[in-house]
Amino acid sequence: MELVLPDAEIERLLTPWVHEELPPTGDRWREQVRLLDAKAGRQKRKRGWRALLGFRRATTQVRNEYDKTIWPEYDLANRLRPKGDAVPLVWGNRTFLAGDMATKRIHLLALMRVIAALRPRRVLEVGSGVGFNLLALAPRFPEIHFTGLELTAAGVAAARAACAAPLPPALFEFAPEPLTAPDAVRAIEWVEADAAKMPFADASFDLVFTALALEQVESIRARALAEVARVSSGHVAMVEPFRDWNADGARRALIVGKEYFAASIADLAAYGMEPELVIANMPTKLAMGVGLVLARVKR
Repeated sequence: MELVLPDAEIERLLTPWVHEELPPTGDRWREQVRLLDAKAGRQKRKRGWRALLGFRRATTQVRNEYDKTIWPEYDLANRLRPKGDAVPLVWGNRTFLAGDMATKRIHLLALMRVIAALRPRRVLEVGSGVGFNLLALAPRFPEIHFTGLELTAAGVAAARAACAAPLPPALFEFAPEPLTAPDAVRAIEWVEADAAKMPFADASFDLVFTALALEQVESIRARALAEVARVSSGHVAMVEPFRDWNADGARRALIVGKEYFAASIADLAAYGMEPELVIANMPTKLAMGVGLVLARVKR
């Protein structure tokens, strides 16, 4: 399968969110790199102490963090402000300070192009959170039945509430392609469950996707990947920080320190997934390289 995200389209989506472009050899960008190095060092030391004491970032900890702190404080309308909090981004040889959600526009574009190419009838998002991705995808593809699987009760409750209310105008502006059927969100099915034990039959979905969700389940990575492959009848798309883009340096130290996703693209073969498409030209945060991998499930 061939699918290319043209630089001109990426530029169109990224530009409104850029605070400023910095020279990659300038002092201000070097300071961003220094701060990341320092943060990675702290995380690595913290992880070392936790390992000595036998602690691991388990699913219960992730659930508690999101249920009690992250999702209750999540404000979608505020996050969709282009000139909100600035983070350092890298795109090829270019370096920027940009709004925190800038990369999400590119992720959504990639997912929209994959769905348009595959034309699946049933789509599952694993780790759907408060529903952001599906709130943008369902109005773009109203003929598709979407299901969101989320670990936390707070995330599912927020997603259902968002579907019951009018979509915020900022979401229509944020979406990389027109959202022509906003009422389609009412048909999304939301399921509270663990990615390591999904309540679906084998091959229930034509396409299963994750978007920065597997990064949070490193302790159950093997079981989650096996489940993702099991419930798909055709393809799996993953927008995740594969090791291929975070192999060394501060990025690697930070991922190891935070106990984030550690798989490489080659590891997917062990779960019966054969990569057909890799998109690596996305703008990505300095702290963590992210790309899209589309794999076919072999049966």
